[in-house]
Amino acid sequence: MPDSKNTSSTDRVLDIVVQATITAVVMVGVTKLLQPEKKEKQEKQDDTHRQIHSRPSVAPVPAPRPRKESTSSMLTRVSSHNSLHGGGQREDEREYKIEHNGNFTADATARSRTWFKHPTWHIPSLEREKINVFSGIDNILSTLAYFNVSTHRGFLPEADPLQRLPQEQYYLWEDLADDLPKLLSARLGQVREPLSRLPVISTAELRTEGELRRAHLLLCLFAHAFVWGGTPVMEYIPKGISIPLWEVSSRLDVPPVLMNMDITLYNWRRLDTQAGLNMMNLSTLNSFFSGRDESWFYLITVEIEAIGAEAIVPLMQINADIKRGLKTQGGEKYVVRNVTLLENISVKFDAIADCIDRMTASLASMREGCHPFIFYHRVRPFLAGWKANPALPDGLKYEGVYVKWEDRPSYEDSMPGASRGLPSSNSCRHGEREAAAWEPMPAIDVPLGEGDDLDACPAQYFSGGSAAQTALFPFLDLMFGVNHQPHDESKRSGGFIKSMRQYMPRSHRMFLGYMDEHACIRAFMCACQDALKEEQAGGDKEGSGSSSTSPDKSTPSSPKPPSWIWKGNGDKVTAIKTDGDGARDLLVASLTTLCTSYDKCLAALSRLRSGHMSLVHEYIIEQQKQVAASTGGSIEKNAGGKGTGGTDLMHFLKPMRDNCNNAKVLKGSAVSSAVANSNDDSC
Repeated sequence: MPDSKNTSSTDRVLDIVVQATITAVVMVGVTKLLQPEKKEKQEKQDDTHRQIHSRPSVAPVPAPRPRKESTSSMLTRVSSHNSLHGGGQREDEREYKIEHNGNFTADATARSRTWFKHPTWHIPSLEREKINVFSGIDNILSTLAYFNVSTHRGFLPEADPLQRLPQEQYYLWEDLADDLPKLLSARLGQVREPLSRLPVISTAELRTEGELRRAHLLLCLFAHAFVWGGTPVMEYIPKGISIPLWEVSSRLDVPPVLMNMDITLYNWRRLDTQAGLNMMNLSTLNSFFSGRDESWFYLITVEIEAIGAEAIVPLMQINADIKRGLKTQGGEKYVVRNVTLLENISVKFDAIADCIDRMTASLASMREGCHPFIFYHRVRPFLAGWKANPALPDGLKYEGVYVKWEDRPSYEDSMPGASRGLPSSNSCRHGEREAAAWEPMPAIDVPLGEGDDLDACPAQYFSGGSAAQTALFPFLDLMFGVNHQPHDESKRSGGFIKSMRQYMPRSHRMFLGYMDEHACIRAFMCACQDALKEEQAGGDKEGSGSSSTSPDKSTPSSPKPPSWIWKGNGDKVTAIKTDGDGARDLLVASLTTLCTSYDKCLAALSRLRSGHMSLVHEYIIEQQKQVAASTGGSIEKNAGGKGTGGTDLMHFLKPMRDNCNNAKVLKGSAVSSAVANSNDDSC
């Protein structure tokens, strides 16, 4: 018989082993059961982290419908062999592959399908955007709306620019634009091969003005990157860029070249969408190299446009008040004696002068974020055009385009009923909008020709981006009566100022044409100047003290002798005799104040021009001198001593500054000397 004591010990050991085994099995099972819950919890934490730090959520975008693959363009997806992804490739890491026939795949990246906006941030320290509400000026507001000019943003778009094209077929453009800085920054520049293999994509799906502006920006970036993004300079643009660019440009009625409109007016976003348009809240959408210096150069112009917008409505009000006075008071020599009108205009002129000075201060802050060396060597070459450019003396060919730009179907010919000139008085008065005044042309079949013969494509000549392509500065000059025409018609300028209007958005150049016909501030100020001289000399001989009878006050529109002055606005005007109650002194004081305020505006414009000249000297002329000193000659063959628009810089800019000073109405007086002393003419 076995020993019972030993048997008990063995049983206890077995029990312990069995219990330990069971416990281990149970623990393993529990661990496996808890793993999904732990994994789910971790995924939730990761999702929360991504929501905080990634782009904001957007409405889900349906997956694109599968498209048929053509035999000429095989659509494939490159598979990554990275072991970290198990030899495969994630959905959001697709690549565009260049096939043997030179085309890209058309598969859209998952990133393109899931976001259409950059992130936005709430930054309480930033000043909120100010939107002024105007009343009693319906005619002015409807006129500005007709020409697509914003009351609070001026010539910047009323709505923030479109950040990404929503249609699937244009994702390729967007992705290529995102990587443009990387392709240009690679050694020797690797941008031309991808750009030369772009397929020709129809622009028929671009329906809104915002979509067309966005497409124009992207395609112009591609065109300039292809031409200037390597050695040697290219003398043509491949048809994957040139044909859609030509179509978009025709519909917008603007040249197919990178302009101020593209790189500044429609190339920004706000970090905080509730805050104002200033350098603390602005970022570029796209650029060539994606550096701070380049973005700063573009965004300063946006800030200047936003500041200058504050002067547009006041100038329109002054112009309208003068016209109304001429109509109701019976003539120019009576309006200039309405002291209420003179005082109101003086206040507006003072505010406008302050606005222009803030534009000058913003321009001077260019030095804060844009270094002259980087601008000159990295940014400026890509802004050059192909007109009056030594690097492209024979212009540039647009592959697949067999018609000259000036011979294309015109905007008016392509849109029956389009407005060929200025708005009708009824449309402005009642806010009725003639659809063709500024809206883009619908998709049409642009005659591009057939075949692939590049030699048959005519050379095109277009100026590059220039500050002269904004409507803001011509508008200010026009309203204040600064005459640049003799200078512009000189042999040296060659009509450059006038030619730059074709590079503005169609509605803006129409607006300038409209104001060319309706601006009357300069003529009014000349009349005020004559009246001031007359009163200072003892008054009008014909009417001074010759009438003892008060004019008919019940009919303010009836002619009144020059010995009377008026107070009031519109039809509510009161006549005051000039030989009593110090009325003559009041008139002289009002006219002097008005002329001084007007000259302050011109002095502010002169300072703005001087500030621009100072930057040109520092950022271009001095850089050219340094290059010449180090190499024995200028290496900048694409612009030389010219601006990117093709002008001789200083010889062009100085007369424009001098014209502002020459337009002053108090020249030679003590008041004029005081105003002139505040003007910086260091250049």
